[in-house]
Amino acid sequence: FPSPTLFRSPAPVVAETAPRESSPRREERPARVEERPARAEERPARVEERPARGEPPRSASAHDRALALFADGNLSEALSVLDAAGDDREAKILRAKIDKFAKVYEEANGEYRAKRTQTAIKQLIQAKAFESKVTGRRTKLTDEIDRKLADMHYVQGISSYLNQDFAEAYRNFKAAVALAPGHSPSLRKLDDLAVKAKELFEEGYRLKDSDPAGARERWRKVLQVVPSSNEHYKKAQQWLDSLP
Repeated sequence: FPSPTLFRSPAPVVAETAPRESSPRREERPARVEERPARAEERPARVEERPARGEPPRSASAHDRALALFADGNLSEALSVLDAAGDDREAKILRAKIDKFAKVYEEANGEYRAKRTQTAIKQLIQAKAFESKVTGRRTKLTDEIDRKLADMHYVQGISSYLNQDFAEAYRNFKAAVALAPGHSPSLRKLDDLAVKAKELFEEGYRLKDSDPAGARERWRKVLQVVPSSNEHYKKAQQWLDSLP
């Protein structure tokens, strides 16, 4: 008999499959770079020369440039601009106004430096009126004049304070602060008067039974040296209203 091995089925043939090729990827395209059409020739950044703050553009008229300089307190520069304007009618009119102001202001400054308070105040007020006619608005020059007026009221207030005329001192210190709200010397003296008002009120309180007339006199003085919002003003007023 033939050997049993002869009748065995042949071993299955395993086909060697070729490695599966992945599907080809899309062709990677390079990033698209759009070429924009060349722009018109690049212009350099425009740098405008601006005038100093408070000054009009250089293209402004001589009148406007001089007016801006004057309002800023640059009197001599303003006059130089007007002088260079020649026969310009507006410049001539402005020059005449500034000349009037300059004359009065120079005299006022002389009185101010000498601390002749009454004439200084009068002439500074006059100069302020001329300045307003030139500019028609509040300017740095207006602030300068107001500070000088405040100084003169302060000097008058000190004189009254030393003479024990506290009511007049109060009026002057208050006027100084109204003209120049940050006028520190006057603010300090107003604080001193508030202390004085307290003393006067307490004196009146002590006298209310023994010397009612003396009490009323002191309480009336309180009303003259502090504002109505002050605590001792209110108390003094209440006592004056309650006394016969």
